[in-house]
Amino acid sequence: MSVGNKLALLVFILPIISIVIVFAVIIYYFRPSFDAKTILETVSTLVSLVLVDLLVWERLRDSLSKKFEYHQTDLTKIYSCFKLSSLFEIKRLLEDMKKGRDDLKRYAKFMCILLYPKKLPERIDKFLPLYEDFDENLQKIIQIAGIKPGRVSDISTLCYHLGFAGAWNYNQLKECIKKAEELLKSHAKLVSESKVLWDDLNTLKEQIIRELEVFSKANNFRLEPVI
Repeated sequence: MSVGNKLALLVFILPIISIVIVFAVIIYYFRPSFDAKTILETVSTLVSLVLVDLLVWERLRDSLSKKFEYHQTDLTKIYSCFKLSSLFEIKRLLEDMKKGRDDLKRYAKFMCILLYPKKLPERIDKFLPLYEDFDENLQKIIQIAGIKPGRVSDISTLCYHLGFAGAWNYNQLKECIKKAEELLKSHAKLVSESKVLWDDLNTLKEQIIRELEVFSKANNFRLEPVI
């Protein structure tokens, strides 16, 4: 359900239903004492309450629309971090990710309506410590293999041969294969732990991307990934 529909349900539909039910009960129990004038006044009061509620809903809808538009920037930043970056590159975007998460948790709420996918902060909170563990292992692997930090293509090619998904750097292919074989023999536990972390991180990454895309479609706005 879109945030607009949630607001309509909370502020307009449910109150209107409640008002109608209350008036229906009153009319039913007191109908013997109702004359034409009383019925007219009752109906007039009912219509007035409905109109007031409609006016309140329209004002709140405008406020919601403005606030939601503002927080779409945070959603786009988070989406971009996960959509456009591999796990080998995402480290430089962690601060943007944390800031976006914090802004959403603190401010992206209208009344009791969340302006982001409900589980998004929870998934990011789970992702961050897992990534720290993975990055720690990755730095050990890089150091043992003698690869210069920042050589993403070399690192991803090495990790491919260690069992992770990664890109191929044909210029370093033979060297990476040899280093991978040595690491698999001498540091099997480190490699195994890193692979488990890699799989868990990619699962979370895909969940976050999918939930943001579903949320954007439900709320009729486009996530334009920009780094």
